[in-house]
Order: sequence, then structure tokens, then C-alpha cells
Amino acid sequence: MKIKMLISSLFMLHAAAGYAFDNYDQTFNQMRHRYSLGHYKRMLAIAPVALKFSTTPEQKYNVLYYKALAFHELQYFWQAEQTFAEAARLEGINEKQKLQAVYNQIRSQYANKHFISALANAEKYSAFSGKPSALQLSILLVGIETARQLERNMKALELAEKMEKATDPDSAWHYRGIIMQIQILCLIKEYEKAEKIISKVDIKKVPLPMQSEFLAWSGYCYEKDNKPGIAAEKYSLAYADSTSYYAGLAALRHANMRSRAGEKDYEKTASIYEKVMQISGAHPDHKSQAVYKVARLYEQRRKPDIAEHLLAQIEKVDSPSVYWLAKIYNLRGDILYKKGDIDQARKYFKLCVNLSPQQPDTNYAKEILAQIGEKTVLPEKK
Repeated sequence: MKIKMLISSLFMLHAAAGYAFDNYDQTFNQMRHRYSLGHYKRMLAIAPVALKFSTTPEQKYNVLYYKALAFHELQYFWQAEQTFAEAARLEGINEKQKLQAVYNQIRSQYANKHFISALANAEKYSAFSGKPSALQLSILLVGIETARQLERNMKALELAEKMEKATDPDSAWHYRGIIMQIQILCLIKEYEKAEKIISKVDIKKVPLPMQSEFLAWSGYCYEKDNKPGIAAEKYSLAYADSTSYYAGLAALRHANMRSRAGEKDYEKTASIYEKVMQISGAHPDHKSQAVYKVARLYEQRRKPDIAEHLLAQIEKVDSPSVYWLAKIYNLRGDILYKKGDIDQARKYFKLCVNLSPQQPDTNYAKEILAQIGEKTVLPEKK
């Protein structure tokens, strides 16, 4: 009796594991369900069963496509690119399905740092004579990024120009091509060529979500070309009415440019750093840098109370940069030490050292801790 119950239990466990399917629809629906839950390994376990049930090219394509997506999510990029390629080679699928598989294959090649293969495929499948599809333009965009990774800047520029010319003048893809050209020209220090492109663009026609990005790169171009007045104008427009990532980046670049130039109106510079801290879409690294630099600005002008208040704002930043956080702890400890608050200073110096023991700023913290008779306690290596 016990043996029969054991066999019955094993059979039920086997069925519950997801292998007791009767047809393709049951199996594939379970694949999609597991994928939506993020159960990628469990999904891969039943993919061979789904393939056995597949009787049409479309069914085989669907199974292979989801299998490749799961590999990519698991960061098994080699397996992903191979499976996407297998899906793209199937006879009987339509052109859109083929391009979708190819696009994802190129993404997996890029993620796997197979840049030469990714670029070759991108050039092959982004070749178009008429109006390109969104998939072809997506492939072209990955090709541009891949060419940049290979430091083939002229190839990247060529592909970006192709994107601009092949798309409608009022489309987001058209301006994506323009922005990529500006980035690449700045990278190779061809600022005058970039400025010619910038001067031809009517900012009002740029899609609203891309305006701050266009202005941020325009400002960067003029800054690098030693034209701070125009750069400041572009940067200011970028963050005037936007709370995006690029608004935060533009504000940080503007403040840093003013700080490097030693602008006399330091309060204006400080207000721009504080603007970075207030922009909701700004990157945590940019916010962290702004916190440190605005506090440093006031500390250098012998206003330690304002500096300390600003340093405390790092607590409002989610996932702050470790590099800038260590500098913030070090500066806060220094301010407190000079004020004679030894216990609090010790606290922040120890936080600085423990957070980033190899960072140059920690040397000062270690010296002060040694002077006040406190040994540093570094975190144990795991």
C-alpha cells in the first residue's frame, strides 16, 4: 500500500512540475506564464516539450523566441543569440518575425560583447531602400552603439546620418539620428561640424521628451569648443522646464562649468547644483556629486553650517554613488572636526573609511582618526 502511495505521489509531483501537457497550446501558454512570472529556468525546462508539440513554423518560432528571451534574461547571452538566430532561420515565418528575432539576436551579441558580429548583422539587416520600419531603425540604432564600442566612429557617424536621412523630418527617429551625430562629432572633437548641425535644428520641432537631451548635448558641444556663453544658454534651456535625466545632467554640467571657471557669483553656481538635487529624474550619481560640490562651495567660503546642512541632503538620494558618498562623509567629518565636535567627526570619518577604504579621500580620514586615537575598523572580506 505504501509503495502504491509513493508511486502515486511521484506521479503527481511529476505532473505538478509542468511536464504533463496534452498539446502545444497548453505547453506554450505555460511557457508564457512562467516567463511573465520571471521563472526563466522553469520555462526553459518545458521548452523542449513545446517544441515536440509544434507542428507549424509559427509555433516553432514562438517557442524558440521565448526560449531565447529567457536565456537573455538569465544573461546566458551566447545561448540567447544562437536561439534567436535559429528562430530567424525558420522557413515559413513572415519578415516582421524574422526581423524581430534578428534584432534581439543583435542585442544579445551586443550584451555578450560580440561587437564585430553585432555590427555586421546590424549593417546587413538595416539595409533598406524605401521607408524603414521601426524594427530596422532599432537595428540601426544598435549598430551605431556597436560601432562606437569598437571605436569605429566614422562608421557610427555614417549610420547616424543614414538614420536622419531615411526618416520623416518630424519623427523621433529623425532627431535620434541628429543627436547621435552630435555625440559622435563631440567625441572626435569635430565641434564646428556639430555646431552646424545644431544651428539647423528648430528646438520647437524636436519631440518634447527629447528636447532636454538635444540641448544637453548642444551645451556640451559649445562648452568643449570653449564657448561658455552659448553653452550656458543651452544648458539653462535644458533644465528650465524639464525633470528628466538629461535635465539633471545639463544642470550638473552647467554648474561644473561655472565652478571650473571660478565664477564670482558662487551663489548662482550653488543654486544650479541645488537644482540638480531637486530634479526628480536626475541620476543618483549626478545628485550625489551635486550634494558634495555645493557643500564644498560653501565650506570653501567659510560657511560650514550651510555646508553641513547641504551634506545632510544626501539622505534624500536613493542609491547614492559610493564614490561621492565617501567624499561627503569625509567633508562632513572635516567640518565637524574643525568645529570641535570630535565624536560626530569620528562617526563620519569611520563611515568614509569603511565605505571606500581604497579611495584617496580616506587617507585624510585615517590620519584624523589616528590623531584622535581611534583605529579604523574596515569591513571583513567575504
